[in-house]
Amino acid sequence: MTLERLTRLLAYANPYAESLPLRPPVGVPASFIDPSYLANNVFWQEDDLEDRIRCDTAPIPHADNREGYHGDYHLAFWLGGYRDYRRAVDTFTQYGVEPRRVFEFGCATARVLRHFYFQAGAECWGCDFKPSNAEWMMRYLPKPFKVWQNDYYPRLPVEDNYFDAVTAFSVFTHIDETESGWLLELRRILKPGGIAYLSIHNEETWKIKDSNLLTTVRDYLTPEIADSPTLPVGKTVATFRQDDPYRCNVFHSREYINHVWGRYFDILDILPLRLDKQAIVVCRKQ
Repeated sequence: MTLERLTRLLAYANPYAESLPLRPPVGVPASFIDPSYLANNVFWQEDDLEDRIRCDTAPIPHADNREGYHGDYHLAFWLGGYRDYRRAVDTFTQYGVEPRRVFEFGCATARVLRHFYFQAGAECWGCDFKPSNAEWMMRYLPKPFKVWQNDYYPRLPVEDNYFDAVTAFSVFTHIDETESGWLLELRRILKPGGIAYLSIHNEETWKIKDSNLLTTVRDYLTPEIADSPTLPVGKTVATFRQDDPYRCNVFHSREYINHVWGRYFDILDILPLRLDKQAIVVCRKQ
């Protein structure tokens, strides 16, 4: 047995992602309201945005406990999550789905999930495979949130046909071997006609030559792939470590999504650059 294979097997035996220590929250969203910033922010504009912020009473996580989103810019963290929530709701509405029961797969510390609860009163469920993320949600989110720590393996302790909508932001961008199993689990828990809103790296991501992401992952790809001006057809995986389930960056071509993901869902649309440098795949349970 090679050292690489042994390291991989040990990672499977401990199927949770490495965590940073849990830090105290920095305050509630209303603590960071800045009218001049809100008037010119690039995330989302609406007349009652300040009221929207005030109705969210859950704390904002410390910068160490939010997956690198927006550093110490606490209001930007809230606004970025609110923007992605609004875009998701717009898509659900477009396809005739009212998201009353929502599940977020890999929700970190509820950057997006919190908005479904505070802005729309939805029944919110979420999980993450980083222990500190799950602990943060258990400690600081209100009791109506149903949250837990999942692991690497495709299994969710949720009944069939339960959710109107499922989201996953920057999750399938890091799943390699277990991708199909997780897609089937998300399909299982969706109601018939329900929508999954899942982000990927795709052809448009690959074209962003000044992206820090691509600069990093090219070191883990063969030269012919790393130097290709276009994303290869299929699924391209850049593995950067072996000792942790959070170990790779994944790119999906449009052909791959339609051919493989289309086995489990109706692929309604692929929205390029909808989540910053990521695309969103809009899937309906047949």
